[in-house]
Amino acid sequence: MSSTARMDRARLERFNRFWEELLQAVPDARRQAVEEAGAAVQRELNAQIGAAELADGAKGTVRTWQELRVGSKGGYAALSPGKGTAQPRVEETQHTWKGKPVSKKQVTRWLERGHGTRRPAAGSSPAGLGSQAGRAGVTRASAAGYVKGRQFYSWTKAKALELALKAADRVLSRIADEVDY
Repeated sequence: MSSTARMDRARLERFNRFWEELLQAVPDARRQAVEEAGAAVQRELNAQIGAAELADGAKGTVRTWQELRVGSKGGYAALSPGKGTAQPRVEETQHTWKGKPVSKKQVTRWLERGHGTRRPAAGSSPAGLGSQAGRAGVTRASAAGYVKGRQFYSWTKAKALELALKAADRVLSRIADEVDY
C-alpha cells in the first residue's frame, strides 16, 4: 500500500509543479502578448501612414514620432506621438501655433483629423492659391477652407482588435509548448 501512496504523491507533486510553472508564466505571457499586440498595431499604423497622401519625407517623419508605450505591469499598450516640438526642416523657421512652438502631437492630430487652411495672402495669385495648389490636400475647391484628415489612426484602430487577438494566440501557443503536463 505504501508504493501506491508514493505513486499518487509523485503525480500530485508533478501536478503542483505544473500549476506553479503555469501561474508564474501567466503574468509574463500577458506582458508578452500585450507587447506583441502593440508591436503589430504599430506596424499597421506605419503602413497606414505610408499609404496616406503625404510627401515622402513627411511620412518618415510622422512615423518616427509615433511611440509605443507598455504599462509597467504589462496591462496595456498605447501608441501616441512622442513629446516635444515638431522640428522644422533645415532652412525653415520654427512653426508656431498661437505663439507657441507646434508639437508632434498637434501635427499628428491635424493630419489625422484634418485642419483648416489659412486665408490667401493679399497680392497672391488671382485664384488665391499661391504656391500651395496641389500640395497637402489643398485644391481649388478647398483652398480657403479645409484639408481632409488622413485618418491613419482611425483605420489602424479598426484592425487593432484582430491584430491583438492574433498576437495573444501566438504567445499562448508558445506558452502551451513550454509548459508541459
